[in-house]
Amino acid sequence: MGKIILYSSSECIRCRIVKKMLNVHNVQYEEIIDNKQLMTDKGFSEVPAIEVDGKTIDEYTNVLHWMQTNGWYSFEEDNKNENN
Repeated sequence: MGKIILYSSSECIRCRIVKKMLNVHNVQYEEIIDNKQLMTDKGFSEVPAIEVDGKTIDEYTNVLHWMQTNGWYSFEEDNKNENN
């Protein structure tokens, strides 16, 4: 897999979930935080959004699906983490 860029906001709980799952699975990524102009220029309407080798994945459910496809996210893990 190529370069992963995570676009996020420091106030975004969903972004924290995505970062936590990436970190748990030791996925290397670059994070761009609170750069609203860049996110607007890329056409993102919300965060988190991810860019992989120039391909963008936006909207939270799409990001979770992409992570699940790569084995980096499961609803069981999310539920387990919420209970701790």
